[in-house]
Amino acid sequence: MPNVSPGAPFSEKYEILSELGSGSNGTTYRAREIASGRPLILKHIPVPASQSQVQALIFSGAAGSEEEVQHYYERSVAELETELALGEKLTGSACYLPFRDHQIDRRENEVGFDVYLVADFCQTLPTFLADHEITVLDALNLGLDICDCLTTLHENGLLFR
Repeated sequence: MPNVSPGAPFSEKYEILSELGSGSNGTTYRAREIASGRPLILKHIPVPASQSQVQALIFSGAAGSEEEVQHYYERSVAELETELALGEKLTGSACYLPFRDHQIDRRENEVGFDVYLVADFCQTLPTFLADHEITVLDALNLGLDICDCLTTLHENGLLFR
């Protein structure tokens, strides 16, 4: 079992099955909803990524104390919650895979938060392409779908550059 442990109610609703990958923005897991057995993706984003970032902010003079750093991360998490609320506007859109659930746990004995995001499990494009030959017509239709999605995101204030 992977080494991630969201607090309740997440720990009661979702079972983490395996790690799919990790990067600078967190770790993604294959999971399932316990009640229905539905396959899901759970992403864990530690904010900050490490406690050395907290010490670096203090050492550099960017923050005077751990309390100031905690307030900084509180603002960061509030911005994430605003972004999640914007995404809810697109629920049901063919171009947007919304997070079906999220939870933000404040760390008890150190500065920061653990953010957990849950989405439906979807096959990735590289996985699909490994099993299917794609024609020129398929590629053109995919490009048109991407353009439609970008337009929808822009119209809903989620894409601005």
